[in-house]
Amino acid sequence: MLREEKNMKSIDLLKKMLDGKDYCEVEKKDSEGNYISVTVRKNQSYNSNKNQIALIDIIPKQYVEFLLFSDGMELFNYDNLDGIKLLSLQEIEKYTNYCKNTFEEDWQDNIIIFAKIIGEDNYLGFRMKENYYEIIDCYFEESPSEWAVIAYEFDEFLEKYITEKGEKYWIY
Repeated sequence: MLREEKNMKSIDLLKKMLDGKDYCEVEKKDSEGNYISVTVRKNQSYNSNKNQIALIDIIPKQYVEFLLFSDGMELFNYDNLDGIKLLSLQEIEKYTNYCKNTFEEDWQDNIIIFAKIIGEDNYLGFRMKENYYEIIDCYFEESPSEWAVIAYEFDEFLEKYITEKGEKYWIY
């Protein structure tokens, strides 16, 4: 009997928020308690590219499922000053190489960058282990070996980020 995959709660939340569109505006409170308008923008779903098949084989399956929904996405973007950009498959390779070149000998080859913090030169990444992965806060003021674990599943991370309306809950 085949095991049925469960739906990702985070994708269900995104579908509800977007209501069939590729773009929407949402209100959230800023750090001073004022309501501000932020945007959520979905890209088209991933289309196969032979050069990127190897990357799909190593990134977590939940992120592959997300890419099939949207090949990258901006979440809770406030005037390009705040929010996160979940990277497309092509951008994953670009930003991972950028980080690798920045940290040179301190870089850990088991890290794959999957999100950029909008308005900052900081990222989120997958630290791949033998049988699991960690989601890490790639804070550029620290060495990759010091980057903090913020979740162990992409769906768990994304669901919490959405329900927290774009708050960077992992840095408080």
